[in-house]
Order: sequence, then C-alpha cells, then structure tokens
Amino acid sequence: GETVPEPAVEEVVVKSVRDDWFVKRVLALFGQVTAKSATNSHVYAEYARLYAILGNFEKAIDLQMRCCRNADKRGWESKQDEFEWIANTHINLAKLVVDSGTSQNLFSIRSLIRSVAKRAEDNFGTTEKFQALQRALDNVVALENAAKTSATTQ
Repeated sequence: GETVPEPAVEEVVVKSVRDDWFVKRVLALFGQVTAKSATNSHVYAEYARLYAILGNFEKAIDLQMRCCRNADKRGWESKQDEFEWIANTHINLAKLVVDSGTSQNLFSIRSLIRSVAKRAEDNFGTTEKFQALQRALDNVVALENAAKTSATTQ
C-alpha cells in the first residue's frame, strides 16, 4: 500500500495551537530537553522554530542566538558540513530578525553573523552558502541602519 507522508512539524503545531494543553506540554518538553542538553545547537534550532511558529519572535530570536553560539565549535572553519550547519543557523537568525522587524539586539546579532562570515570567507567565500550568509548579514545591517535612521528622525 501507499504510505501516507508524515505532516511537517509546522502543520502539526499550527493545527495544535488552538489546543493550549498540547502547546504547553511541547514547550515544557523542550525546556526539559534543553536543560539536559544545554549545548545541542540542533535542539535550540527546533525550539526557536517552534516559538517562531507560535508568533513569539522575541523568544525565537533568543533561542536561535543560543543555537548559533552552541553551533560555533572550534574547527568548523575547515569542514564543509560544519560550515553549512553554522551558516544555516546564522541565516535563520537573520531571517527571524528581519521577519520580526525588531530593533532589539541588532548590534550583537550583526556582530555574531559578521564574525562567522569573516572566519568562513577564506575557505568558503566562493560557495553559494557563503553568499547566502553574506546576504543575511546585509539584511541585518539594513535593518540596523533603518532602526538608526528611524531613531534619529523621531
């Protein structure tokens, strides 16, 4: 017989958002997992994604920043697969920031992404993933500049 594809995490969560009990249990579970596995960047990435789905961008950004810091392990600068992961974590952080339109923590977020881009440039500067990382950085810089302009014109 045909196998029915499993629904994406987003579909399950979005359908379950109306079920407050379910959401509280899932968030509690993530809280327990991150308490026991405080340096697992993959867990923080999923936890951040869940909060983004729920519309809590402030918490999602905080968790994605933890994901980025935990992904930044020594030696990734020379390993393609590790660079891909760390680039994705930082690209996702930039996307969350841009999607939320927040002006909080832009300096530290820009610094975090810029640091990774600088360290990756020598080995991966010609890759599509590096270019995507650079575009993500450019988007954060543009948001930061717009926030500065907005602050000075008010």
